[in-house]
Amino acid sequence: MALLGSLMGGMALIQRRMSPHPELVRKGMHVGMGLVTLTFPWVFQESWPVTLLAVLAVVALLAVRLLSPIKAQLGNVLGGVKRFSLGELYFPIAVAIVFWLARGDKLLFCIPILILSLADAVCALIGLRYGLSKYRTNEGEKSVEGSLAFFLIAFFSTHIPLLLFTTIGRAEILLISIALGFLVMLMEAIAWGGLDNLFIPLTSYLLLRIYVTLSVTELAVRLVVMVLLTAFLIPLRRRSTLNGSAALCAGMLCYVAWALGGLPWLLAPLIGLAAFPSLSPLHPEIKRESNVHTVIRVMAGPLFWLGISLEFKRPELIYLFYLTLGAQLAGICITRRALATNSSLQRRPLLECVIGGWLILFIPYLLIDTITARTVIEALAAPIIILVAGLAHNASLPCTTDTSPGLAQWLRENLCIPVVSTLGLIPHFLL
Repeated sequence: MALLGSLMGGMALIQRRMSPHPELVRKGMHVGMGLVTLTFPWVFQESWPVTLLAVLAVVALLAVRLLSPIKAQLGNVLGGVKRFSLGELYFPIAVAIVFWLARGDKLLFCIPILILSLADAVCALIGLRYGLSKYRTNEGEKSVEGSLAFFLIAFFSTHIPLLLFTTIGRAEILLISIALGFLVMLMEAIAWGGLDNLFIPLTSYLLLRIYVTLSVTELAVRLVVMVLLTAFLIPLRRRSTLNGSAALCAGMLCYVAWALGGLPWLLAPLIGLAAFPSLSPLHPEIKRESNVHTVIRVMAGPLFWLGISLEFKRPELIYLFYLTLGAQLAGICITRRALATNSSLQRRPLLECVIGGWLILFIPYLLIDTITARTVIEALAAPIIILVAGLAHNASLPCTTDTSPGLAQWLRENLCIPVVSTLGLIPHFLL
């Protein structure tokens, strides 16, 4: 705590005397905090002191943010940037969680914190100074140069510790470092509001724990799949309303579906992403960009059924994965057409959206599964359930192009399709 206070006071002094860019001061604080926390595995044998330090740090940082006398002296160290961010609060929370998860394994703690401390800071500063190739995100714009700098620092933050302090083979270490750096770079690109300080170390820890157990072939396959998904989605973004971070988020979630479930679970989101721009072209008068929140909302329901399938060892629940995704695609099509006409949809265009969402996904569903009486009945029941979900979604839409609905309206729009899609359990259990 003394080091944290001294670091903040020193940064405030530098800021007053030299007037550097606010991002430079903020990232200097970020790096200093991270390097101090790297000592924790050698200082503490139990997790409760780290948890206590995290709580005290959050309280102290909240005081700097909220209490006027302290804010006047130190507030610009962390709050000088114009964008909204709670990253300084997420930082100690992430350190405490990773320390608890690592359970004394020094590398499992230090590599994620090293990536968080160095790669995130270098990414921001390189992007600020040299970023020329921009892409849209939830927070405005980020640069390709900054993201590449993040990848390089994340690569070396993983490669050097594994090379020096483990007996893992050199080929495996190289592939682990490339794959981890690439995936965490995508995570940084899609994060918003300072959540990268939470997402980056947790994602790094989970990936590292899995990757160190894999063979060269398994690591190479994972890396190739991720690169191919990214290569597929970036050109697709030009045909859709996805912004840059939303396209990367879609690639990340598709990778998660493949890594957890295999190729059949990857096929549905890929087909949906490829076919949907043609199914429902955006009306030229509606300038609405799809961001990370949209992608997460669409994929949350399907990924929930993937998790249930894995937890209870019920692979046939892939039906509900396809059904929920088909209903979500139909719902987006309904929303677009309703916005274009500034009214609720009539019967014919509503049916077109439902049939389109059904055909896109359930013809592949019959091809990937053995065609039996069960799969045929499930596929025939799907348009009825998608129609009910579409009607519920259509009823929840306001007859206006207002893009700032209240909480009740937001809940109706975003929860009706996942809730109605649970009707797919009826034919599933009957069969």
